Amino acid sequence: MFNAVENALVKRRAASTFSHLPQFQDSTMPRQFPGMDPNLEAIRIWPDFHSTFLNLCREEIADRLPEGYEARIDERISVVKIPDDRTESTVVREFIPNVAILETTNRLDAGPANTGVMSVSSSIPVTLTLEADPHRQAYLEIRFGEHRELVTVFELLSPSNKSGEGYGQYVSMRQRLLLQGVNLVELDLLRFGRRMPIATPLPNTDYFALVARGDDLPSAQLYAFSVRDPLPTIAAPLKSPDDDVPLDLARAFEIAWARGRYERALGYPRG
Repeated sequence: MFNAVENALVKRRAASTFSHLPQFQDSTMPRQFPGMDPNLEAIRIWPDFHSTFLNLCREEIADRLPEGYEARIDERISVVKIPDDRTESTVVREFIPNVAILETTNRLDAGPANTGVMSVSSSIPVTLTLEADPHRQAYLEIRFGEHRELVTVFELLSPSNKSGEGYGQYVSMRQRLLLQGVNLVELDLLRFGRRMPIATPLPNTDYFALVARGDDLPSAQLYAFSVRDPLPTIAAPLKSPDDDVPLDLARAFEIAWARGRYERALGYPRG
């Protein structure tokens, strides 16, 4: 889920970063690009695409997982200082939400009214201080067995992962996962912002998919493709010795494109 902070980050970065990128204005058909459509990076479109595409990747993986595995969508929350024109956004803290079920064995009965306490039906006007705003980001994880061992994390990078304090925070979390031996699948479908660090120089192209196996580090597999290329089928690693699960990004994208009706949202003429 994205919010005002995420949109502000995208808008601010776009003003300086998009200037050197090719702008794709030729809308001659609903699907003018064979793979990723760069116009989905628009701030009014990307949040919905992120959610839709990630869920469809989960469906693609879940249908192919062997017995004992499960694919789940989870989310992390970053509390972010609201940016203004003078300062960059600052991530205050990050946590993964959970649900607490509270149960009491003693029934609570209504007692006599306390004349010194404000009635519940009363209200007074107050002003809230909004110094921080929670940013939610969904991600996909594969777990195994009765104890739900974390095997693989699938990240679809968002604008906040590639700029400001959020970049450093994401890189630190990424490092922790890899040091714990968790497999990582990292998909970067955003042309702007900082690229994730790897020791090998990156090819000069638009998009990347990184597959890092926890038991094969520091080696990893990189898929590189441009706006003129179809989206690839990549490997989703499982526990050794189980075979990788193929993740057809093109199929997930085509379904997301249709369900989101993005050709209409982007103003493309319908054929």
